[in-house]
Amino acid sequence: MDPAHKPRPFLAGLLAVLLLGLAAALLIALCAGPAAAGGPAAPPEHAIPLCVHLAGPEDGHPPLRAFLEAAVPRAQELLGPAGARFEVRGTRAGEPAERAVQNAAERDALAAHAGEAGCVHVFLLPRLGDLERKDLDIAGRHWRYQGKDRRLRGRRYVLVAPASARVDTLAHELGHYFGLGHRAERQNLMKQLPRDPAPGLTPAQLRVVSRTLRSFR
Repeated sequence: MDPAHKPRPFLAGLLAVLLLGLAAALLIALCAGPAAAGGPAAPPEHAIPLCVHLAGPEDGHPPLRAFLEAAVPRAQELLGPAGARFEVRGTRAGEPAERAVQNAAERDALAAHAGEAGCVHVFLLPRLGDLERKDLDIAGRHWRYQGKDRRLRGRRYVLVAPASARVDTLAHELGHYFGLGHRAERQNLMKQLPRDPAPGLTPAQLRVVSRTLRSFR
């Protein structure tokens, strides 16, 4: 054999190390799947049942039901990236019997209808009054029972008045339910009205929601 064509041990060893490294990297990528190739893995999915209560008599329910049909998919679109999967467990008519909820006592009274565990109770109301201005209606509110009945303590629920709300108001209130506070940026879902027509959530906010979803019972 021509001495000029004898393999050099150093180069041969280096080539072997490079090939082993390439094979290991390929094996890791195949095992990790799309998450390693395209970014961080998606958060685990959590089914979140919604127990929906329609306030007032039956003749006022069609607009409430129409709002529900549009608002749940919008909430899924906005909070789904955090791992939430919303599904309506059922609707209950006439809870509460009154069309309007005006003050804190009436908000607290809704806790009696929110006893079923394992779901987020959502009350759709023809009217929801502001606590400070009696002449003003608001779009929605996340509420925690504040009364003295020990049996009702700890109950939380979401109130939305479709007549004053946007289609993303339910998502905004669910954001509060799962740990988010208000934000000042108009493009953020957690900005109080008015906000941009197509708001979103930051990665940090989605992580907060994702952590809270894990403890949902």
